[in-house]
This record gives sequence, structure tokens and C-alpha cells, in this order.
Amino acid sequence: MKTLNITMLFHYLDSGIVGKDMFLVSKYLGGMLDANVDYVFPKAEHNKQFSGVYRGVNMIPIKSKSKYEATIWSEKEMFWYLIRNAKKIDVLQLFWMNRRNLVFSWVYKKINPTGIVYIKADMNSVPVMGDGLKGWIKGMLYKSIDILSVETKNNYDEIKAGCCGDYLKNVVEWMPNGHDSELRQNLHVIRKGYDKKENLIITVGRLGSKQKNTQMLLDAVAKCNLRDYKVVLIGPVEHDFEPYVNKYFKDNPRLAEKVLFTGPIYDKKELWEWYNRAKIFCLTSTFECMAQVYSEALAFGNYILTTPVTGAKEITDNEELGKFIAFDSSTQLSNELQKLIDDDSRLKNTIPKAFKLSDEVFNWPSLVVTISDKIKKIIKNREK
Repeated sequence: MKTLNITMLFHYLDSGIVGKDMFLVSKYLGGMLDANVDYVFPKAEHNKQFSGVYRGVNMIPIKSKSKYEATIWSEKEMFWYLIRNAKKIDVLQLFWMNRRNLVFSWVYKKINPTGIVYIKADMNSVPVMGDGLKGWIKGMLYKSIDILSVETKNNYDEIKAGCCGDYLKNVVEWMPNGHDSELRQNLHVIRKGYDKKENLIITVGRLGSKQKNTQMLLDAVAKCNLRDYKVVLIGPVEHDFEPYVNKYFKDNPRLAEKVLFTGPIYDKKELWEWYNRAKIFCLTSTFECMAQVYSEALAFGNYILTTPVTGAKEITDNEELGKFIAFDSSTQLSNELQKLIDDDSRLKNTIPKAFKLSDEVFNWPSLVVTISDKIKKIIKNREK
């Protein structure tokens, strides 16, 4: 098989993206297929260090206003890049199942009919097909997709059952988000067992954002007797949330040395050592697709207390490795935390089970095999 050219066109790149699925799927897929991988992104001041080759991927910054809320104007440079290079791209990889990427797929296949389109959907819920003209247009655009991967079994089952039409049910694959085990080994982060862990409860994310609902965790902690436990909140603090944090410590002075805000941590080794030291990970989000923090918490053996967002069922192995907390229920979260603080001996059994599930299922080298095998199969069938 000739050397494949895989191209990923993404909206933006900051120092955190290279540690997330947007980049890692491309990186591992390229390695699995021994392919040339181009990662194309809008050039900006905050990502100027990413040029040349990074972890085997060609980083290609271009002048572009491409962004999450895509418009014809914001995508014109990315669109022009695709048109100019479509015939040289063997596999077009896109992230998110949105209008921008459906149009990109359709145009790419018009220019390069033998090319392969792979979309990583990153969807919270399955999109409605729609009736009449809208449904017909969607159905037409869907036929440009050769491989669609979704992160949860629930979404996979719905699409497989035909809720998005007969075409997508034949190209959909289940691929949750995983852990970057290769980087962990390269950074020499040795996972700690129960006896080496510390009495730490952590959360990681955009603290104070409406989605992450950090207030629920802080309210729960205020109701707990933490004993010798500490709570560490990792990530940037939303400006609008700062007054709440200030009042929180004023109302709960006893927690000043128990509840710690680290700010954002972009260095993976430093971040992973927090997971590694911790016993408990909390996610209080109001919604998620398949949070990257899930796979990291699992990889380091954290007991996961989480709201029942998308992906919670799979990552906790149906609550074998964690517990679901009702949305916005700080009381239930407080009760579950207190049980673990008073007696965390049950974590002795869950930690090795978490390591096993992470290594066998939720790590990128294992997960990407599904997509690489599908690409090989498509190429083989087209060569007949």
C-alpha cells in the first residue's frame, strides 16, 4: 500500500489541544497506518510554537479565521486550502458532525471521489434527521462520509438502529476517548497503587463555567468533614466565578487550607501527577460528550464521582468504578464524598480494575485500531 496522506482541518489550536482527541486521533492513526499526517489549523499568537513536526505530525498553520461557530466567511481560507489540496489528500479527517464539516466532506468527494472522509462526531446526542428538503439535503451530505465514529454506545446504538437514515448506520463505529499511554510512558509517569496515593479529591476543567457547574462541588465540600483530605481544583477560573470563590472562603474559613485552586496546568507530566496522587475524581458537569478528563482519571485509578452525562456509564463500567450523582445535587455528592472520606478502603479493589479497563479499552493505541482497520478495508475494496 502506498504512503497515505491524512489531513486534519481543525478550527483552532492552543497549548492544550495537542493533548486532546482533536490531535491525538490524527497522531495515533498516522502511526498505525504508517501515513503522512498534516494537521492544518489557524495561525495565531498562542499557537506559534506548533510548527514543523510534532510527535510525527506535520503542523501546518495557515492564515485563517476558522472558528467553532463556523460561517462561510470564517471558513473561506480553510475551504480554499481543502480545494487546492483535495486531490493530494487520501484521508480527510474532520472533528464534529456539523454543517461546516458536512459541506467540506461533500466538496472534497466531488474533487477526489476515491478519497476517504472520516468524521469524529464528538456529539452529546444524535442529530435529528429532519423531514422534507432538510432531511433530503442531510441525507445527500451524509453519503460523503466513509467513516463516522461516536464516543458513546448509546449514540452508536441509535445511529445503528437507523435514526439518521440507512446510510450512516452502515459506516458508524464506536470509539470513545482514550488516554495517551505512549506519552505517559515517554514522560516516565509511573502509576501509583492505593498505598502510594494521597488523600486528595480533584477536578479538572474550566472552573466556574456553566457547563462544569463547579459550585456544586464546592457546596458539597462545605458540607463534608474532610478530615485529612484536601480538594484540588485544576483549571482556569471563569472571571464571573471569582466573586463566588471569594465569598466561599469568607464563609468557610476552615477550608482555606483544604480547598486549593492551582490555575490551569498545561504541562502533561505535572497534570498527570495530580491524577496520579489523587484517590477521587469529581465531574459535576451539566453536559458532556465524552470528557477527556474521564479517560485520564481512569488511567490513574481515580474513583469517579460524576453526574450522569454522556460517557459516564462506559467510563465507570456501570458504576463499578465510580458513582453517579444527580445533576445539581450537592447533598448527594456530599454524602458520597463523606462515605469515601470515612472509609476509602474499597478503592483498593477499584484501582487495579480501573488500570485494566484503561489499558484494554480506553487508551488511544487500542481505540484507533478500529478506524485504521476500516480505512484499510475501504482501500482494499476500492482496489479490487
